[in-house]
Amino acid sequence: MSLNDRIKEYSVPITLVAFVTLLAVVYISLKGQDTFLLALSAGALGGLLHELFQSGGKIALIEPHKDGYYLGSLAGMLFGAVAGIMAARFFLTGGADQHGVSQLAYDTFLAGLSLKGLAEAASGTPTL
Repeated sequence: MSLNDRIKEYSVPITLVAFVTLLAVVYISLKGQDTFLLALSAGALGGLLHELFQSGGKIALIEPHKDGYYLGSLAGMLFGAVAGIMAARFFLTGGADQHGVSQLAYDTFLAGLSLKGLAEAASGTPTL
């Protein structure tokens, strides 16, 4: 059995473990006021949650389908983490847009949630 087949077989448990791990990291970074880790983890959690709602965690890796590419949980976490860092850039660099850490968590979570969906929609082929 190849590694890709094994990952497909265990994609739901992999996704759930990643979800619980990211929840713990978000909680720890909120309590510790670690803004960079919070931006990374909340964004990744948003991307992962999008995949959980979309496929129930059944897709872990990128898969081609008739209507486009499905990015899966791991790509969703990566895109979400990048979006979280981009959304938090002013907060992390000490720019003028300063708000509380809870607002940072909210902003980065939504950025991760939306970028994963946007990337998947852009990779699709229109079906009528």
